[in-house]
Amino acid sequence: MIGDFHVHTCYCDGEATPRQMAEAASARGFTALGFTGHAFTPFDPGYCMSPEAAAAYAAEVRALVAEYAGRMDILLGAELDLFGENVPFRPDYAVGSIHYVRVGEDYVSVDDTRPLLQEGIGRHFGGDPLALARAYFRQYEKLPDLPGVRIIGHFDLLTKFGLIDEEDPRYRAAALEALEGLAGRDLLLEINTGAMSRGYRAVPYPAPFLLRRWHELGEEIILSGDAHSPQGLACAFDEAAALARDCGFQDRAFLTREGYVMTDL
Repeated sequence: MIGDFHVHTCYCDGEATPRQMAEAASARGFTALGFTGHAFTPFDPGYCMSPEAAAAYAAEVRALVAEYAGRMDILLGAELDLFGENVPFRPDYAVGSIHYVRVGEDYVSVDDTRPLLQEGIGRHFGGDPLALARAYFRQYEKLPDLPGVRIIGHFDLLTKFGLIDEEDPRYRAAALEALEGLAGRDLLLEINTGAMSRGYRAVPYPAPFLLRRWHELGEEIILSGDAHSPQGLACAFDEAAALARDCGFQDRAFLTREGYVMTDL
């Protein structure tokens, strides 16, 4: 069973059309492909789908669902940000993510560029990355309340640019507290390789200490490429699976037209 369930297209910040992504996935023998266009964030519209683009995206993906029926399960999903809007269509599933730290009426992006993140840390957190990290993780308690969210996206995304000391016990305590607050809520934590395919990281999200704790809590995972191009589909899934096994997992969730099933790593 080969599939990727965190996939972007040119309707948001991806490089290819849904058809091009589906053709690439089919050529590689995928049995399932889930599209997750970024829902609209009005304060930061450059990377996400406007309501009009979202409607066009949904129509194109639904056409592919019918076209590939019997060959590859295609699912119409969405990636919802904690501070964004819902999508103007009924998704098959949703990935819930946090790309910002909200400070009053301002938003500090942890996913845009290193200089912007540094500027935000200086402006709102006195230059202390740990203070930003604490604020970031406190936001997670509200993420599962977003409509349809079952998958938690790139949990420790704020480490993308290497500004956070992941060995600091205070950082780990804040991250673990947030993670433990998600347990018991029927959620899947994704092992996300998107930053690897785009050259930001050499390892997936989240960090091993978080994955080990998620396993101790009896929770489940899903592998996600966070693909923004055909080359990113299921990127480094062998490495992600090896990491999951090292952290105690024996299987992973897989999404089909009939719902979630568990399959061996």
